[in-house]
Amino acid sequence: MKRALIPQGSGGLTIYLPKRWVARKGLEGGDQVDVFESDTKLVIGAAAAKDREKEITITKENRGDVQTLLTHAYRTGAERIVLRGVDEKLLPQVRKTTEELLLGFELARQDDTVTLENVFEPVQEKYDAVLRRLFLIIKESIELLVRNGRAGAYDAREMASLRQRHDKYALFCRRLLMKELHGDDIVLSWELLTFLVHVEHALAYCHAYAAASRLVLDARMLALTKAFKDYFGLYYDAFYTNDMAKVHAINDLKDRYQFGECIKALEASRGKKTVYYAYLRELFRLVQVGSSPIVAMKA
Repeated sequence: MKRALIPQGSGGLTIYLPKRWVARKGLEGGDQVDVFESDTKLVIGAAAAKDREKEITITKENRGDVQTLLTHAYRTGAERIVLRGVDEKLLPQVRKTTEELLLGFELARQDDTVTLENVFEPVQEKYDAVLRRLFLIIKESIELLVRNGRAGAYDAREMASLRQRHDKYALFCRRLLMKELHGDDIVLSWELLTFLVHVEHALAYCHAYAAASRLVLDARMLALTKAFKDYFGLYYDAFYTNDMAKVHAINDLKDRYQFGECIKALEASRGKKTVYYAYLRELFRLVQVGSSPIVAMKA
């Protein structure tokens, strides 16, 4: 739809917001909306009134799903989450989830009711910076795997911290997408975030297995792990330099890594090494299939 610009004050301009959109969002005079620039667009966003508060009642059936319930309410844009039926045993988990995953939210408790409220949320302009941080955390995770694997001494706490921060930032990015605060194609942005989360989780699982197995990476294992580091570097460069040649390189190397070197390493290995190579093959696969949203976004 098109709207005429209306002169306002000394050089300012205003526009008329569609009545149907205003009603759907439950907005009234004096309410605030979010406004930000995205390339040539000026995007206006506001959470619908019905979505600003989410109420969840804890039952015997769903108490094991508290983290999932909270993160879903958060990423769908709720400004206030009311949890009823929280007992002393469940409270530490609610507090831990809030602190580790719900960026900008704080917890208040009254009797068996816990309220999680948005007290400080980074503005939309931080989306791109947080998204880049997701890429960089994956790079850190690969470096950690190489460093620890070479020595055979694994820092499980550092890896867990990297995964937790990655999850927190990914949830925040998804929250902004659901609140209509990002100008790119939401579906493609969501798909990109999904692949980034899968890659980081696979790295965390690989690191955890190697740590539990006290696995020392030999020359062949280190070489293939470093090759994955370079492979993800192509992914990073493709996204941030708009260089489609990098994506083409990712796809051109698919047969070499997924069906060549990884398969040969799997066939020649035994026991714990075989499991490690299986993780690496999956990581190569995730990066390769995860390149599709980059192609569509940068087209």
